[in-house]
Amino acid sequence: MSVTVLLATRYLQAQGVPEAITAIDPRLRVRTCLYAEPPERRAARSRAGTGDRLDLPAPSLAERDALAEADVLVALDVPADLPALAPRLRWCHLISSGTSHVAYSGLPAPGVALTHSPGGNAPGVAEFVLARIFEHAKLLPQLAAMQRRRDGELCFGRRVAGQLLTIVGLGWIGREIAARAHALGMVVRAVVHRPPTSAPDGVRVTTDLAAALADADVTVLCASDRAENRNLFDEAAFAAMKHGSFFVNVSRGVLVDEAALAAALHSGQLAAAALDVTVHEPLPAAHPLWDAPNLRLSFHSASTQDGMVARRLEIFTTNLRRYLSGEPLAHTVPAFSATDRPALP
Repeated sequence: MSVTVLLATRYLQAQGVPEAITAIDPRLRVRTCLYAEPPERRAARSRAGTGDRLDLPAPSLAERDALAEADVLVALDVPADLPALAPRLRWCHLISSGTSHVAYSGLPAPGVALTHSPGGNAPGVAEFVLARIFEHAKLLPQLAAMQRRRDGELCFGRRVAGQLLTIVGLGWIGREIAARAHALGMVVRAVVHRPPTSAPDGVRVTTDLAAALADADVTVLCASDRAENRNLFDEAAFAAMKHGSFFVNVSRGVLVDEAALAAALHSGQLAAAALDVTVHEPLPAAHPLWDAPNLRLSFHSASTQDGMVARRLEIFTTNLRRYLSGEPLAHTVPAFSATDRPALP
């Protein structure tokens, strides 16, 4: 019996990808049909809470036809009520690490597994975080501004080695950050919901967020975007942080109360911050974050594109072999809680 794999994301529609998949097993048939939504709609889905209603477009006839044939779906975005649209579907694989943007999809469902791609971009994100830390510690923005003014005065930053780094969330990205920071001589502490069975070398693990913020020179947020983490960094959290410390968020915008962050920057409670994610994406031109002092903004730019197709393909095909041999799938996504699921029209 043939197995139809539907590639519905442009990130795996590169030349040679269908051939690489069909080479795994003669039963495989690959079909491509792009299903993609604009970033602002994806961001709206991610920040939607219980009771929020989402206006989601109906799939086109071509998309419906492709979904109806799919046994395996590889996607970034998926339509609502996916099991009804894809009655043959047995497995949906997300090329993203995050999953909150598909909480409305009806997956996972009885007989239909949902998996994701954790860690595919973790090394690149970790490098980006360290770049922001060095940018802040070595006063690179100030030095660049002095050059533009033709100002030749001396300007010295701080050593990074010896600084205390608190990482909130010890998943794939958190572990990559921790390993690199420890190698650079930083003192590394990680905040988790539950202590892991093992931690990276040189990392102290705690469940006490407030205590871990109180003396940290740098705090990096890379926790998951589950409902209980919404606004994890609020006014109280920023008040608990060491005065004059540095904050980085490479998780999701909804984990941060942006008004509280802006207030902490204006007051000097935070010396500076760097965000690679915001609640609203793209950020409206009139949004107050644009004018917050000492704030470095980027938008999902922490990961790297070089090698991205190969990394995503490897994660999927490794699981595909497990699927074809009847083994349990890796990286399965548990059922979304009621607080994770927005309402649909």
